Amino acid sequence: MGYKLRCMSRLRRLLVQLPILVVGGLGLGCKQERVPGGTINPPPQAISGEPSPAVDTGNILKWDSAGGRGLVLAANASGDGAMVLLPSYAPGEFHGWHSADIHPLANTRWDLFGRTGGFGTVQLVPEQGGGDPDGCTSWPPATVHGAAPGWRTAFEAGVATPVRLDSIEAMSSADSSRLTIEITRLASSTHGPDDSLFSTIPFVVRNAYRFQTADIEGVVALVQRSIHSEANPREEHLFLVMERPVGSTNSYKLGYITRAAGSEWETPLTDVLAMVTLTATHRLVLIASREFADEGEIWWIERLGPDRWRSTWRSAAAGCS
Repeated sequence: MGYKLRCMSRLRRLLVQLPILVVGGLGLGCKQERVPGGTINPPPQAISGEPSPAVDTGNILKWDSAGGRGLVLAANASGDGAMVLLPSYAPGEFHGWHSADIHPLANTRWDLFGRTGGFGTVQLVPEQGGGDPDGCTSWPPATVHGAAPGWRTAFEAGVATPVRLDSIEAMSSADSSRLTIEITRLASSTHGPDDSLFSTIPFVVRNAYRFQTADIEGVVALVQRSIHSEANPREEHLFLVMERPVGSTNSYKLGYITRAAGSEWETPLTDVLAMVTLTATHRLVLIASREFADEGEIWWIERLGPDRWRSTWRSAAAGCS
């Protein structure tokens, strides 16, 4: 048993054409073919222009020890399958796994989280073995006992508390429209690499979630604009976090943004898994996945201060490149 990204990516590419659609997590199924001559796993392109606290420059720092000994990810819809990510499974540092890597986590307790909050506490049982028989890169598999469907990621028990993310689909039509306008306004105010083909195309909000803490209220959103050319269909995705003080009627300020652009099948899809507050530091952390044609990786995006979010760790890619 191993983790691989599969042809669900192709289905999600079709589904993402529908506006305000919440796409799924890292897909499972039959392997997708590589786009001829394409680059499967390019690094994310940061927004260029004047320096801003919101811009993610791609300078990945290190795992925050306040996050415990690692992350656990849901591996199937039923909720009983899992994958283990250790801090050492970072780009350039992951060369396959062995049972000894995750043996210290056997029978430990983990709190489950999803976009809507907490999903209880379970026991983790890592599977034996190592590597992947068909040559794909995988993260260590495990099972969790008593997990309800819907959870997306897990931290060691007591390490974090949930922050609920509410889809703007649940808002009234008027409120949803106002927030959509605010999101696209911020997206349009950024400046990426010059591309005259995209410059006249408006952004569309593909998914967006609201959240609130004792101090701030914010939005996490993925916006997109597309060039529907039969010869060379292209997409530009912006993933952003914006915030303002609780109760404020002022405009949101941009706290984080990344850009990815390329051919329709090569541009990675970003999916929000959960948001939590770390118990030890009280910092907000957003856990997101980035899915390429046949690989995927996990991003840890941390709030460092007012209007300042950074991706401080990301996993090595798993899949069949």
